[in-house]
Amino acid sequence: MADTQTLRAKLEAKKKQLEAKLKMLAAREAGQRRKDETRRKIIVGALAMNHAELDGKDEFRRELYTLVNRYTTRPQDRALFNLEPLETPAENEPPAS
Repeated sequence: MADTQTLRAKLEAKKKQLEAKLKMLAAREAGQRRKDETRRKIIVGALAMNHAELDGKDEFRRELYTLVNRYTTRPQDRALFNLEPLETPAENEPPAS
């Protein structure tokens, strides 16, 4: 009986170690996926900006500007593109009397 309890304790300890290693591996994989996604976004953004600057047609440039203006909402992000800040809902409301 003592032997099975000892064996159980050893196996439980080994199980905890393996679970911790699996958790670390999952976190590392998730971090790499985030890094890969960020890198893809940087590359696609650079390609789009380069195409907008070098393409002889203004259509792509206008469409890109429209998309950036429509979907960029954070003030610091809009400033990067020299876009006017968006109005806040409080600015749209009439003053209280």
